[in-house]
Amino acid sequence: MASAACFGTSLAQPVTTLRFETHAAFFSRETHQPKPLDPQVFVRAPGAPAAMGPQGIRHAAGYRN
Repeated sequence: MASAACFGTSLAQPVTTLRFETHAAFFSRETHQPKPLDPQVFVRAPGAPAAMGPQGIRHAAGYRN
């Protein structure tokens, strides 16, 4: 079985560096939140009413963003 390897050719592509950020950071910046907020994360908060959170996500009573 024969195989070929190409090393040292001019086929290499330039390196691309991508800048990633969390959804919370992006959402907070775009919606001018005073504190970072991930609209898809809910935490237990006794006494919090059922409501519609950011991005139209409904949450049950006892939870908040």
